[in-house]
Amino acid sequence: MIRTIAPLLAGMLMTFTAHAAEPELKARILVEDAPNAAKRFVGYVTAQQPFEGRYELIGEKKGVAGNAKVKQAGVVKAAPHQLVRLSHLAFGSIAADDHYTIQLKIYRGKDLAAQDQIVK
Repeated sequence: MIRTIAPLLAGMLMTFTAHAAEPELKARILVEDAPNAAKRFVGYVTAQQPFEGRYELIGEKKGVAGNAKVKQAGVVKAAPHQLVRLSHLAFGSIAADDHYTIQLKIYRGKDLAAQDQIVK
């Protein structure tokens, strides 16, 4: 009987550990192609529990065509397991040797709760 229960308990423990390790809040930046060789960076958040907070989507580009810095911020409310599109930012044409950094930060009060970043 112990040989039968041991694998069952091990499987239950692994399932519990996997769920416990899943973050409550996930921030994600997706990149979309836009007209004229531009890129659109879109911020998303998903939550395991109801969430209210604020976000910052920050982009900085340096290249042959010049430098640009863009920042957008706002309030976010998410229901459990809902993918919420926050905002987007875009740069004009991005040359192959241009460099950029995109950051998405999600705050619960003053505390940073989740973040994502793209660096090229």
